[in-house]
Amino acid sequence: MLKRYFIIILLISFRIVNAQDTLQYKKIILKVVPLNFIDKFSFQTAQVGFEFIFSSRYSADFSYGHVFGVDFYNHSGGNGFKARSEIRRYTSTYFNGNRNTYFALEGFFYKIDYSSNSDFTNYEDSTIYNEDYVINKNVWGINFTYGIQTNITKRFIFNTYIGIGIRIKDVQHINRTRPEDSFYSVDLLAVNVRDKQGNYATPNLTAGFKIGYILK
Repeated sequence: MLKRYFIIILLISFRIVNAQDTLQYKKIILKVVPLNFIDKFSFQTAQVGFEFIFSSRYSADFSYGHVFGVDFYNHSGGNGFKARSEIRRYTSTYFNGNRNTYFALEGFFYKIDYSSNSDFTNYEDSTIYNEDYVINKNVWGINFTYGIQTNITKRFIFNTYIGIGIRIKDVQHINRTRPEDSFYSVDLLAVNVRDKQGNYATPNLTAGFKIGYILK
C-alpha cells in the first residue's frame, strides 16, 4: 500500500513539474542534507535534491542519495540508495518575506545491502552462537511534515523540518546457517529494530535541515 502511495506522490510531482503549458517555474533550488554525509547510524548518504516552486504556495521536492561509508554498529560498508519525493503547501505566499512555513506529504524509498554480525539462540538446544551474514533491506514509507524555509541571503536558504509517518520494512538475512533462529541480543538500538527479519510496519519520525542554493 505504501509503495503505491510513494509512486502516486512521485507521479503527481512529476506531472506538476512538467505542466509547463499551465504552470511556470518561479524558483528552482538546489539542496543538500549535510547531516546525511556524516550519519553513521543509518548509513552515510551523499544526498542531493531539487525543489521546484511552481506557484506562490506550492512546490515539489525531489532528492536522491548514494549510500557510502562505514556503519557504526558493525563497522562495515553498505551499498544502496535513498530516494524521496515531496509535495509542499506553503502557509503564505512564498515570495512574501524571507521566512515561510509549510506542510508537506512525503514519500520515500530506501534500498540498502550491508554486512552484519549478531548472536543467535539455537531454538533446538538453546545454545548461543555468533554469525556473520548479509542483510538486504527495502523500505517504503510516507511522512506528514512541517517545515520552515528561510532565505539567509539572496541565493542561499535554510530549511528545517519535522514529521511523523509510517514505514514498511522488507528485511532479508542472507547466508544464515540457521535462518529459523532468533536474535539472542536485546539491543533495541541495533538488531531488534534495524536488522529484524521480515516484512513489517513501524512508526517513523523524521527531523533535520537542508541547505539550498537558488538556481533560478
